[in-house]
Parts: sequence; structure tokens; C-alpha cells
Amino acid sequence: MLRQLIPALLLFTITSAHAATLTLKLELARAVDAPAIRIDVASLATGSVTTHEEPLASADRLGRLNVAPGAYELTISAPHHRSITRHIVVAEEGAALGAIRLEALPRITGSVTSADGKPLAGATIATPNGERVQSDAAGTFALEVDRLRPEHLIVSYPKRGTRAV
Repeated sequence: MLRQLIPALLLFTITSAHAATLTLKLELARAVDAPAIRIDVASLATGSVTTHEEPLASADRLGRLNVAPGAYELTISAPHHRSITRHIVVAEEGAALGAIRLEALPRITGSVTSADGKPLAGATIATPNGERVQSDAAGTFALEVDRLRPEHLIVSYPKRGTRAV
């Protein structure tokens, strides 16, 4: 499997009594069409949350967040990737987080066919944890799982029943 990295340098200016700069390099493990990167900055002192959302295509421009120096929980998320959370301390002189890599969600792909090999469109494929998707017109599916890969899948199709595979 070929893994494609999409590096993006995100430079955020954190404004307080003295300007502080928080710098991080974000790497996505899977190429996605026009992903939106979401960054939540939660103050550990007050519990307030500042959200910054930006398309990856424009992620190389300067973003500005207004927060005071202090301790924060930084959560970064992007479609088709596991979110990541870091505890950071922002000092007046700034902070550099280095590279942060978002890992791709595991993807299970396959096809659903009838006993005579014909594709079954609209079959529901689910994990025991409730993640689900439907097969397309060709009977194929791609299911992203947010947890560990399941031991089995549950496939159901109207008038044909349900089966664990």
C-alpha cells in the first residue's frame, strides 16, 4: 500500500500581552479531497474552547488565535484520520510543537454479492461497535473504523437476512 503524506506548515500567532507564536507541522497519512483541518484549543484554567477550521489548501497561510499564556489542550482533527490531542503550555515567548502526524483511520473494503455472484447494492455492512456503510451499485463498500479492526462484520440485506462474516 502506497502511503501519501500531505505536509502542511500551520503557523499560528497566539496573541496575549506579548505576541507568542505556536508553530506546528501537520502531516496527514492519507490523501483526501479538500480536507478541512479543525483545531480546538481548550483552556485548562477556564474550560473555554476556541475552534479554528481551515481547508488544507489554505493551511499554509497565517492563522490567528487570541489566547492568553497558559495551559491548553490542543485537539487536531481532519477527515478520514484519527484526532490527536496534546497538552501544551503557551508562554509569552511562544512554543514550537514540531511535527504532528494524524494517522489514517483503518479502512475495510470489500464487496457483497449474491450466491450466484451478482453484486448486491444497498447491503448494510456494520461493525459490532455500530459503524456502518451501505454497498454501492457494484456491491462494493469502504468502511472506516474509528476503533480497532473488528473481529467480524455484520452484513444485512432486505429479504436475504443478516450474517456475521
